[in-house]
Amino acid sequence: MLVNKTQKRHDGGEGEREMRAQVTLFSLSCIVNLPAQVLCAVTVIHSCSRYCLQMEKKLDDKGGRIITNNGKSNKSCSFSSSSSSSSSSSSSSRTVVVIVVVVVVVVIVVIIVVAAVVAEAAVVVVAAAAAAAAAAAAAAIIITVAVVIITLTEAV
Repeated sequence: MLVNKTQKRHDGGEGEREMRAQVTLFSLSCIVNLPAQVLCAVTVIHSCSRYCLQMEKKLDDKGGRIITNNGKSNKSCSFSSSSSSSSSSSSSSRTVVVIVVVVVVVVIVVIIVVAAVVAEAAVVVVAAAAAAAAAAAAAAIIITVAVVIITLTEAV
């Protein structure tokens, strides 16, 4: 009797199918969440750089100076301090971001496919879902850092 109950839990019954469906939905929600996080980061950085440039213009119009962190008087905003980069470096940094995004998406899709194919036991399914969530979080961090770098170098 006990053997039959154990076999029922692992033979692809309703509980296991439901768990697989939940894991798949969770993994897909991680992927869908990435663009929202990137958009949020881009919006925040763009707003900060725009505000900084507006403050610089107001101070310049009044003949004032912007004081940087080291106490020196400077007429450039801290966000635009690295604006002397060439256009080739900005296009290459865009290429790097595109490559990173593609690689991250491929890795997440591979994790989901492996989770669906290999998942014979509930432990493997949960571990694969956790790995997908960790990959999504890492991708969000990598993409956000790349967007911040690009936005700061192109602020002016």
